[in-house]
Amino acid sequence: MKFDMQKMKYAIGLFLFVTLCQISVLHATSLSDAVNTVKQMLGQGKSKAEIANYVNQVVDNRIIALNRDTNDESRLLDSQQYDMIKETFDAWSHEGVGVDDPYAAAHWVWQNRAGHCQEHAHTSYHILMMALESGEEIGEFACGDHVYVIWGIPKGFTGEITIDVLNSWGDAYIIDPWLDVCKPTSDIGRLDLTLTKAGFYDINRVATWSYSSYQRKYDKWLNSCEDFKGKYGATSDKLIVTEVNGKSNIQVGQTMKMMPAGVFQVMQNKNEVTIVFRGSELNGMAIGRLAILNDVVKGNTIYANLTKVKIGGKVKLKVVMEIKHPSTGAVVTREGILSKVQ
Repeated sequence: MKFDMQKMKYAIGLFLFVTLCQISVLHATSLSDAVNTVKQMLGQGKSKAEIANYVNQVVDNRIIALNRDTNDESRLLDSQQYDMIKETFDAWSHEGVGVDDPYAAAHWVWQNRAGHCQEHAHTSYHILMMALESGEEIGEFACGDHVYVIWGIPKGFTGEITIDVLNSWGDAYIIDPWLDVCKPTSDIGRLDLTLTKAGFYDINRVATWSYSSYQRKYDKWLNSCEDFKGKYGATSDKLIVTEVNGKSNIQVGQTMKMMPAGVFQVMQNKNEVTIVFRGSELNGMAIGRLAILNDVVKGNTIYANLTKVKIGGKVKLKVVMEIKHPSTGAVVTREGILSKVQ
């Protein structure tokens, strides 16, 4: 039996890396956390296999693949939560605002935790682009209707991409969190049906950004924001408890009605955003169609994020709030889609 040192090193790397992935994923509470972790790993001289697997795991654990009907992907969400997440994603994707820009899509799906293969690829691509500060060796690839990322593309490569070409790329890795697949391109074959369509479809590189161009567009997007201000919450709207951490009498699935209408208020001055809701007030910043608020002015709400979407032609706000009980310390997460009230 021929001893394959490269595959053995890869297998050992995967085995040793499981614990690191699990710990790092838990600490990647934001997209910038994930980028910074990859930068640290690069600085520590971690192998490409280790870093590729970290990116694959952190994206797979963060984003629910709405078009994969498995328990792993649904995260065993109840129907109310799943429907709410899907409605928000469908509204955003149909509007097409930032859908094809990796930086905008990565931020949107990280905050809203849902997407298809393209959104998994955009997020992986963004993390690598910002950490490597180079787009030379990374790219998004499409085969049929599937999209994934490859890291380790030979510099200057512009030729036709086939399975044989992928096999020749040496230290290059497929990163496909939608499938939860991360492996060397040298291991790709016709049996990898989703990645290659068994060789019957062309494999095309669909993202060829330079870092300088990507950074310019990203900076412009970071300094732009939508108009969030207004009163939200029709009487038929509700916030659903989706998570409870700590001891609390509140259960997942409980709902809170928006009464009186417009009780959720958003004020805005350029990209500075303030929300007021039931005795709580939070400040934060808006970028694009997103707003993150974690500066507590008063009350028990310790964090909130907002996403602006149009559903049925009407402006709505996807809201996630974390509320800390003052006596027990339990943190309750409530989510909902709130209508803008005139």
